Formats: sequence, structure tokens, C-alpha cells
Amino acid sequence: MTAMVYPLRRTVTSLFFEKIPDHIPMQLGDVVLPKLRVIRSIHIAAKPWRPIWFQWSIFKTVEVFISNYSEAKGYWEEALKHLEKFKKAPKLKHFIFITHDIKIKNDTILVELFKAHGITCHFRTRMTHIDVLNFVDQLDQEFEEITTIEHKFGSGA
Repeated sequence: MTAMVYPLRRTVTSLFFEKIPDHIPMQLGDVVLPKLRVIRSIHIAAKPWRPIWFQWSIFKTVEVFISNYSEAKGYWEEALKHLEKFKKAPKLKHFIFITHDIKIKNDTILVELFKAHGITCHFRTRMTHIDVLNFVDQLDQEFEEITTIEHKFGSGA
């Protein structure tokens, strides 16, 4: 995988791994991908309950993390309960859980735990690659609106 991604390191915006951190090659974990904004994973196979891999170079620019709800719910509840030990990726702002179940629209416990770390938690029944790109485009539009408002009204200086 490193051989495929490394030549594209300046243009890659999203990556999908079946299992984190096990399926991230060590060489790739040490690389900063300047445009990488989204990582999606189905399974999390990490002990201890802290995602120390969020401190790897590959996560420096990631803003959105997508994971399956049923596979990751327990892991994130445990990881986030230890607030003093949790270190998020520097730019991580959004966490999306794919529920595959129309009845699950929210998980108050996870929403509050992520909120305590400045991360907005979203729930979707499914999410195609087009949906992911649209979500990132929506984030870009929100950022542009905030920047325009700050520029228009000044920062109070």
C-alpha cells in the first residue's frame, strides 16, 4: 500500500483501511499527507484503549474519521472515558459513525464524550464515497462562510 500511496502523497484526500491501526503500514504511518482529510475504517484493533495512533504523522491533517458504529462503539466509549489520556489528531473535528440501521440516529453517550474533546459526532445509516466527498465539500463551504464573516466584521482588533 505504501508503494501506491507515496507517489500520490501530495494529492490524496481520503483513505480507507479495513482495520486500524493494524492495516496502516509503519512507513505510511510516518508520512504526512498534506491534503489527507478523511480516514475511514471498519474495525479498530487497538489495545490499550487509547488511540495512540492518532499521534502518527498520517493523522496530522485528518479532519474527519469514519467508522462503523457496531464495530467501534465500545472502543470509543472506553477510549474517551479517560479524558486526561486521550489525545486527538490535531485537526480532527468530525467523527462519523455508520450505523447500517435506520433506528439508530444518535448515541447520546458518544456525542457527549466526543464533544468534550471538541469533536462533532455524526450518525449515518450508510455513506458512499460520493457522500464522503459531499460531506467534505460541505465542511469547505462552512469554513468559507466563517472566514467571510470574520473578514467582513473583523476579529475585534
